[in-house]
Amino acid sequence: MGSGFGRACSSRQAAGRRKKLGTFELRRLVLQLTRITYFNENEVREWYKRFMKDCPDGLLSEHHFLHFFTDTFKMSEQEDKNTLARQIFRTFDKDGSGSVDFREFIIGLSTLLRGTTVERLKWVFNMYDLDSNGSVTKDELIHVLKMMHKLRYPEMAVENVDALDEHLQSVADKIFTGIFYLLHRAEVDVDGDGTLKLKEFVEGVRRNPGLLRPTRN
Repeated sequence: MGSGFGRACSSRQAAGRRKKLGTFELRRLVLQLTRITYFNENEVREWYKRFMKDCPDGLLSEHHFLHFFTDTFKMSEQEDKNTLARQIFRTFDKDGSGSVDFREFIIGLSTLLRGTTVERLKWVFNMYDLDSNGSVTKDELIHVLKMMHKLRYPEMAVENVDALDEHLQSVADKIFTGIFYLLHRAEVDVDGDGTLKLKEFVEGVRRNPGLLRPTRN
């Protein structure tokens, strides 16, 4: 079984084509990755084999990942699927090159599967930060929550959309108010910019994990 991105990897990466690593290069890479991830040497090697099987050129491109994501998951709005896919891809593409190599892939996977609470919260924050400006607004939070809800419940009836919007607004209010109160003992944004910074988000949710627990609509 491959990494699952077979259709998402380009079979022709003309500009950035990479050959498979030699024994010495692979050994060095594996040792580096075991030091900075939560995978052991055998696990890194296994993931490398899977990644290279699906991506022989050693690169997972954003363009092909978007096609893979939109073909795999059912959502009525194509724009929402593209936005969500780009956000997921961006959390792996740390250098912003538009493609993910194995190093970026395994580091991102390590965070998602075995990362500390703080590391996972940083990943979640980056998902919410749609414009990548280092802060999250309520509108961004609601937008991502709504897309994720539609991904989970693609057959949601049109008449339920208004109720969902109201519910997600209350969820966003709970998260913002809860974090501000925990950190500043205030129920309002003390610096008045209407956003959550990474440090506020991570520390607030770390102190009260219940803020991100799903609530029933």
